[in-house]
Amino acid sequence: MNVLRRILFVCLGGICSFLVFSLISDISSPAIAKTNAYLIGSFDTPGYAHGVAVAGTKAYIADGARGLQIVDVSTPSKPKFLSSVPSDARCVTIVGNMAYVATGASGLQIIDVTRPSDPKLLSSFETPGISVGVAVVGTTAYVADGSSGLQIIDISKPSSPTLLGGFDTLGSASGVAVVGATAYVADGSSGLQIINVSNPSSPILLGSLDTPGYAFGVAAVGTMAYLAKGERGLQVIDVSTPLKPKLLDNVSGDARGVTVVGARVYIAGGVDGIQVVDVPRWTQTRHIRVYNTPGIAVDVAVAGTLAYVADGASGLQVVDVSTP
Repeated sequence: MNVLRRILFVCLGGICSFLVFSLISDISSPAIAKTNAYLIGSFDTPGYAHGVAVAGTKAYIADGARGLQIVDVSTPSKPKFLSSVPSDARCVTIVGNMAYVATGASGLQIIDVTRPSDPKLLSSFETPGISVGVAVVGTTAYVADGSSGLQIIDISKPSSPTLLGGFDTLGSASGVAVVGATAYVADGSSGLQIINVSNPSSPILLGSLDTPGYAFGVAAVGTMAYLAKGERGLQVIDVSTPLKPKLLDNVSGDARGVTVVGARVYIAGGVDGIQVVDVPRWTQTRHIRVYNTPGIAVDVAVAGTLAYVADGASGLQVVDVSTP
């Protein structure tokens, strides 16, 4: 009988401890409402999917050593291979009929994808570092070039790109986003670097924010930057005053890549798959849709209610992220 009483006491103590912990958690963070996203279709690329972009009914996958893979997703449940371009593809951006691919030690590739089934390599530009990210604004490409920081390239003549300038960041540039004349660089162990690129030949550091973790990717909209910091989660940063960026919030979980569409933030969460966070205001309830992809989610692109996930060794995953 004494043994039973002791067991009962321990169990009740555990329940009380759990309830207290739950109450503290609820008080210290915004309310979270979780729902599940669900898989629509997938395509097992031959390499390791590092990055993805979507334009119309085509998905473009930066597939590591297997280059750029172009897939027809007009029927999302049955993606179909169209073509590929050899390289060491780490990131891809589509603007018009052009694909801009960060290709590691080989720098930047510019590919004409007017006919996705028959892409044409127009040029390659060898950067000094290891190019792993690329953003394009107008006739300028901004390359996250690893230990060589930010490289700025004139692409007005796609067949003969030329270097405009560069900025050697403190860390290892892993991702880049550009708003107006400001480039936001995910700089590895050095966090976020904010750079004025109004004069591409002479970029100027405006400010930085070094928080714990390793910055893999970044998105920027208006006066907000969203920094994917691996196991430290997604960091939401007010950059309205670039000289003094301010950390506003943190979304827990793994974060390797991030895309923002309207009031939704789409997070590629490594082994955790993807998270879709509704955050019209960061103080309000968060509505989160989650899907645990089979691989390592490192990048995500969005078209309508579908998220296209670069899922490492598991290739492309197409996930429905519409509101239930």
